[in-house]
Amino acid sequence: MTMKALYVGIDRPGTTSRNRRLTLERLLPGWEHSHVDTAVPFDHCSRLSRSIAFRLKTGPALRAINASLLLHVEQEKTHYDIVWVDKAVFFYPSTIRRLRQLAGRLIHYTPDTAFYENRSRHFASSIELYDFVVTTKSFEIDQYSSLIPKNRLIVTTQGYDQMVHRPLHTPAEKRSGVAFAGLAERDRFEKVELLLDNGIPVRVAGPGWERFSAKHSKNPQYQFAKSFLSGDEYVDFISSARFGLGLLSKRFPELHTTRTFEIPACGTALITERNEETESYFAPDEAVFHSSPEELIRRLKELEENPNELVKISKAGRARVEKEGRSYDEIFRGLLKALELI
Repeated sequence: MTMKALYVGIDRPGTTSRNRRLTLERLLPGWEHSHVDTAVPFDHCSRLSRSIAFRLKTGPALRAINASLLLHVEQEKTHYDIVWVDKAVFFYPSTIRRLRQLAGRLIHYTPDTAFYENRSRHFASSIELYDFVVTTKSFEIDQYSSLIPKNRLIVTTQGYDQMVHRPLHTPAEKRSGVAFAGLAERDRFEKVELLLDNGIPVRVAGPGWERFSAKHSKNPQYQFAKSFLSGDEYVDFISSARFGLGLLSKRFPELHTTRTFEIPACGTALITERNEETESYFAPDEAVFHSSPEELIRRLKELEENPNELVKISKAGRARVEKEGRSYDEIFRGLLKALELI
C-alpha cells in the first residue's frame, strides 16, 4: 500500500519552507505527496488583513488559511501516514484537531521562535495534538516542556540546502569586504556602521534597509542589493564575498541562525559571535569568531592582509558543515529515522 504524506506550509520559491518540503519528498521516494501552500490564501487577503494576522493572530487572513487547508483535506478524502505542519501560528485548534483525525503521525516544525514574536495562542492551545514538535531554538526548551512531555520535543539545528547553497565563485573571483543578507535591526545597523567607519566594504540585502541605505548612499564602501534575494541570487550574493556576516537577532536570545550554516556552505568565511552553540559547530580555524567590536575589526583586517589564511578558513568551514551533516537532507533524514518513518 502506498504511503501518503501531506506538507502544510509556505511554498513560495526561494523560501526555506519550500526547501524543507522538497527535502522530505526526496527522502520519502515512492510515497504519495501532496501539499497545501499557505501563502496563496494569505497573499490574496488585503494588506490590512495580513497586518492584523501578524499582530493579533486573528481576522480574515487566518480564516482564509484555515479554510484553504480544510478544503484540501476534505477534497482528498484520505488518511495520511504523516502530516507535516510548518509554522502553525495561524492554524486554529479546530483545524489541527481535524488533521489529527486524518494523520498517523502529526508533526510540527518551526525554524523560528514560538514564544517570542511568533507567539500564537492558537499554537499553544493545539500543541498537545502533535505527536512530535521540532524546534531549532534551544533557549525555548523550557517553554515547550511546560506544554508537552519532553519525549515529544525534538531539538535540532538550522541547516542549509545542499541543492542550493554551494560555492559559485573561486577565491580569486571574490569581492573584498563583507556581505550580509537579512532583516534590518538596530544592532545590525550598528555593526554595519562599525565596519564602514573602519574602511571595510559592506554589501547588504534584505527588508528594512531603505532608510539606512539612503543615509549611506554616497559612501563608496556601501552597497544595497535589494530587499529580497532567493535561490541562486542569494547564493551568488554570499558566495561572491570574502566574508559573510552571520548576525544573530537581539530581539530574542538567538544562538545560531540559518546563515550560520548557509554562509560556509557557499564557500565564504563566516563571521559570527562566540557563544556556546557557534563554538560547538566550528573550530577557531573554521570561522571568524569575535567577542567585541575591536576583535571583529582586527580579525577582518588581519585576514584581508593574509588571503591564504582566509581561503583556509573558508574551505575548512565548508568541510565542517558537510562533515557534521548540517544540510537539510541529513538533518531531516535523522528526524525521519527518529520518527521511524525510514
